[in-house]
Amino acid sequence: PGQYGGLAPGQYDAGVPGQYGAPAPGQYGAAPGHYTPWSGAAAPGQFAGYDGYGTAPVLAGWWQRVGASLLDTLVLVIPMLIILLIVYSGDMGQLSDGNSFQAGFTGRRLAGGLLTGLLQLAYSGILNGRGQTVGKMALGIKVVNADTGAPIGMGKGFLRHTAQFVAGLVPCPGALFLLLDVLWPLWDDRNQALHDKIAGSIVVKTR
Repeated sequence: PGQYGGLAPGQYDAGVPGQYGAPAPGQYGAAPGHYTPWSGAAAPGQFAGYDGYGTAPVLAGWWQRVGASLLDTLVLVIPMLIILLIVYSGDMGQLSDGNSFQAGFTGRRLAGGLLTGLLQLAYSGILNGRGQTVGKMALGIKVVNADTGAPIGMGKGFLRHTAQFVAGLVPCPGALFLLLDVLWPLWDDRNQALHDKIAGSIVVKTR
């Protein structure tokens, strides 16, 4: 008496989805340890979680990314200058022979560009593969896999920056690609640059 379907007033059957007070399928609490599937529009600066599940991470802003890149450039300035000084060290001895100087300068310029580009590729590929360069640590952002939130690994880290390295060797089309690459996060829904899309990565805030 006073019960409904064998349940006391105010009780519910937790084992039957859809009853009053019981979590419906797909809701948080439906099964221990499960995420709540993301539903609805993401808030500004966020996207719908990794694979559409869980709490949406906060994406790094464009200025944070640019600031981190500038700091990384400062980190690389000294080793790059050392490389260039070594590469160009033989030019002064060829000043008396204009043709020899011009040929030597052209070859050294190509070698200098290649070596400094490889330095930048190694720095960015290894550290971003692990998650953070020095600049990203300073700005509180990191690179993660867009699907899992895990570090992208060294392989994808190098893949992420190979296009930039190649573009740096091709004057006009390369410069256009690098400009688009820098600006692309301004209108992309995941704030991804073109090199992020190549590697399937995103940049998120860590604090």
